[in-house]
Amino acid sequence: NKEIIYNLAYVDNITDIYNLNKFKLETYSLLRRRGDKKYALIGFDIDIFKLINETFGYDFGDCILKIIAEALKSEFKNNIFARIQSDHFVVLYNYEKEEDVVNAIKSFFENFYRRKVINDIRVDVVLSSGAYLIPNDETLPDIRTMISYVYTAAETVKGINSDVKYAFFDAAIRSQMLEEVKMEKEIKMALEKKQFRVFYQPKIALLDNNKISGAEALLRWIHPERGFVSPMEFIPVAEKTQLIVMIGRFVFEEVCKTLNSWEKSYKNIYPISVNFSMIELYQSDLIDFIKHMIAKYDLNPKYIEVEITESSALGDLKYVVQVINELKGLGIKVSMDDFGTGFSSLSYLKNIPISILKLDKSFFNEFETEKKKKNIMRSVIELGKSLNL
Repeated sequence: NKEIIYNLAYVDNITDIYNLNKFKLETYSLLRRRGDKKYALIGFDIDIFKLINETFGYDFGDCILKIIAEALKSEFKNNIFARIQSDHFVVLYNYEKEEDVVNAIKSFFENFYRRKVINDIRVDVVLSSGAYLIPNDETLPDIRTMISYVYTAAETVKGINSDVKYAFFDAAIRSQMLEEVKMEKEIKMALEKKQFRVFYQPKIALLDNNKISGAEALLRWIHPERGFVSPMEFIPVAEKTQLIVMIGRFVFEEVCKTLNSWEKSYKNIYPISVNFSMIELYQSDLIDFIKHMIAKYDLNPKYIEVEITESSALGDLKYVVQVINELKGLGIKVSMDDFGTGFSSLSYLKNIPISILKLDKSFFNEFETEKKKKNIMRSVIELGKSLNL
């Protein structure tokens, strides 16, 4: 019974190495009595692990996690290591020179890539790593803070085309974190002080004398000191901090207000499309919120279009399909935005019940001079039409 309780409390059930609870206990204990010894916290995680699980199945994903654990046992056998969540692994590594940490990370990558064969199939999986050199003084950050430093560093190398990707948490990354904390506070203030505004970009029907056929709602932040703040600056921070839910609901209500105003003032009104991020899509009360807004502003739902991105569908496909069907049940059209930029799959078009397909701008770059691009674009358009999109 003691052994069962110990395993439940301290052992990861997939990889049989330490879990976060045990890692924290062992790390605190060791750092309290470290003396002059130097330690670094190193983290590893799998790029696009969710996509791997969705594509090949969770058993396959578990095999990769076990391979990482075996590589950790081989490379860091005299150190403390653990799987702390999903595909995140951490190591408390004793070193003498910073170069030792770099060599340890590189050696681990080599070890992992030698092993990544499942059922005689070589698996094309890429890892990223971050490291934090723990200061050897009394001002010791708590374990969760240090882990956040590690994975903030790892995020900076995501997307780099290399088998060995790592970064150290440094002053520049710390500065970026502080900027994000500052931005988070400013976003909250902007919501309170109504600094966000919704603009409408018209959609033009080129084959119908350039008539307006609809519009897309675009959020803009008019800062009292900095003027227009680009969404590229604040949306990533809003998504990280879940503030995107409040922002998204503000935009949706503004669109409902606009449609209500147009209905009272004009003979012809146009559908407006609203972007929903993946985080918004996974809010359990989303449909209730939309129903409430439609009733509050007495709207015909046919004038509302919801846009989701390809990446939104990479999560729980079954759940996303359920949400889309509920939206369509309300009379709302759903479009897939940015098609062609991510991990485009024709199975999305088959399995996700969208009404509108929005091709990304990259399809159109240089298509007039490159025959191959033009043919791809033409084929995708014909495919969309054949699926009544």
